[in-house]
Amino acid sequence: MSNHTLRVDWPNCKAHGLCAEILPEIVSLDQWGYPIVMGVVTSDVLTMARSAVKACPTLALRLTKAPPRHGRIKNRAGWLTDFLHHFGMSRP
Repeated sequence: MSNHTLRVDWPNCKAHGLCAEILPEIVSLDQWGYPIVMGVVTSDVLTMARSAVKACPTLALRLTKAPPRHGRIKNRAGWLTDFLHHFGMSRP
């Protein structure tokens, strides 16, 4: 099961509220009509989330794949080595 995240582009959002109408399982509205995303988009509502993204009149919604959850780094100094290795560099 792959989870996705619904992101709001706040400068573009104009509080039309279509996202909450289409996807009430994940999106509610605040007192001014702006969306509040209340969790991850699971596979059972993924189709509706895509519909909400397409229906947004200001293109203020993005559906992104949630990053994989890794265990906590046991050695705090190891994060730099992992980061540099990811980009093909070595530690100084």
